[in-house]
Amino acid sequence: MSSNPDYLAAPDRVETGFLSPWHWLVTAVLLLAANSGLRAQVESPYPPQRWFSAIHFVDDWQKTMVDEGGALAYDFGPGPYVHAQTLVRVRTAGVELVRTHQGFADPRVPVLTTRFEGDGVTSEQVAFAVRQPIEDTPPPTAFRRLGGLAGSAAWVIADRPADPAFRAVAWGTAREIRYQLRVPTRARRTVVLGFADSYRTPGGLYRGLDLRVEGAAQRNFDAMASGVTNEPQAVAFDAGDEDGDGWLDVAVAVPEDTGDTNVYLNAIWTFAPEVEVDLQRVIRGDATDAAEVYVDCGRDLARIASTHRFDVLEARFDGPDVAPIVEVDTRRGLQVRDGALVDRGRPHILVRS
Repeated sequence: MSSNPDYLAAPDRVETGFLSPWHWLVTAVLLLAANSGLRAQVESPYPPQRWFSAIHFVDDWQKTMVDEGGALAYDFGPGPYVHAQTLVRVRTAGVELVRTHQGFADPRVPVLTTRFEGDGVTSEQVAFAVRQPIEDTPPPTAFRRLGGLAGSAAWVIADRPADPAFRAVAWGTAREIRYQLRVPTRARRTVVLGFADSYRTPGGLYRGLDLRVEGAAQRNFDAMASGVTNEPQAVAFDAGDEDGDGWLDVAVAVPEDTGDTNVYLNAIWTFAPEVEVDLQRVIRGDATDAAEVYVDCGRDLARIASTHRFDVLEARFDGPDVAPIVEVDTRRGLQVRDGALVDRGRPHILVRS
C-alpha cells in the first residue's frame, strides 16, 4: 500500500495520461447500470476438453462433482488431483449417446441437467444432492484428526492382498497430517503407520515423508523406495504418551529435501505392548482384530458429518428398445448386497427404476 497522500486523493489523470483506476471503476459501474435490463450471454468458443460442475450445498461436507459427460465424480486424491477415482454414469446398451447440452437452469440452484442423443434415442439426466440431518449424536471415537481433513476413500489399488484401509488416503497439501490416538495416561503402545503411493513411479519426483509419533524417534520414509507403485507398506514405532494427556500424537510432515510437498497417510493401528506385531500380517489385514485403535484414514469428514448425504442421478430415456445401464468405475472395494453396491458394510449405490 502506498503511503503517498496524493495517491489517496485519486487524481483524474496520472502523469502518463492514461485514465486512473478510479475512472475505470466508475466506467464499469456505469456500463453495468446502463445494461442492467439485458440478459447476460457468455460465449465459450474454445471450451476445455474436460470439466467438472459442483452440485453440493454451500456448507456441505461432501463436495460432489459432475463431469462433462454427466457422471457423478468422487474420490479425488493427492495426485492426480483432477482425476476422479470413482465415476457413476448411466448409459444405454448398444447405443452411443453424444452430449448435446449441459448446464444449470439457475446458477444459484445446484441442479445440473445433461442431455444426450444418438441413433433415435434421447436422454435427459439430472444430477442433484439431498441431505438429511443426523439426529443421533455420533459415538466418541478412539482417535481424532486435527487441522485439515482432506482425504479420499479410493486412491490405491493394491497388487496383493492388503487391509482395505490401504485403498483410502488422508492427504495434506503443503501441510502436515495430524492424528491423535486415545490411550491410557502415560501408556506405551506399538503404533503402525500404513502407506501406499498410487501416483508416484520409480525414478520419478522424490516424495519423502517425515514421520513423528509421540515417544518415538522421528523417521524419514519414502514409499517409492521399494520401486513399486501401489505397494502397501508399514512402519512401526515404539510410542508413548509422554505428556500424559491420554493421547498419542501422530504427524506426517513435509521434509525439507522433498520434491513434492503433498503428504499422505493410509492407515494407523495401535497395539498393546504384549502383542507381537508382524508387519506383514498388519499389511494383509490379519492383525486388525488385535488392534486397540484402527484408523481408516481419509474418511474423516464423513465421520464427523452432521447430515446424511445422498446424490441423485435421475436418467430418462426416449426411444425404441432402450436398455439403461448403470456403470461404475471405481477403486473402492464395492460388494453387491441386497440389490445395492456396499462400501465397508454401508450402502453406497442404489438403483431404482
